[in-house]
Amino acid sequence: MSGLVAVQSPALRSRRFTRPLGETSAVGVVGGKAAALGRAMRAGLRVPDGFAVTTSAFDDYLDGSELRRQIDSLCEPLDHREPTGLTRASGEILSLVLESRLASHLRDELFESAELLLKSGLVVVRSSG
Repeated sequence: MSGLVAVQSPALRSRRFTRPLGETSAVGVVGGKAAALGRAMRAGLRVPDGFAVTTSAFDDYLDGSELRRQIDSLCEPLDHREPTGLTRASGEILSLVLESRLASHLRDELFESAELLLKSGLVVVRSSG
């Protein structure tokens, strides 16, 4: 539970794309679930140590892989009242994301942050997807 050395590591604090869970609180930086978990940790509730992937990581991923441009071009002609078009575009966007690769600098930081936690034992992965 809370207090593992890995999360207190200065190496984890200095990262751009990940933040220690106990230091997260800004929804705009780490998303609502991670921010709430960070607040719960600081309030003394038992929350397993971990890290959150920042919104900067997501922006870097979209911009570095050209996905943002591709997604925008798929969404631009859509009519939100037409479910068939939305479903089709959603499937195409999913395919684009699944076929893309993380940039090495982003992948490296994610692996480094995970390795710090893995030194303490088993970990749980939670995604909002």
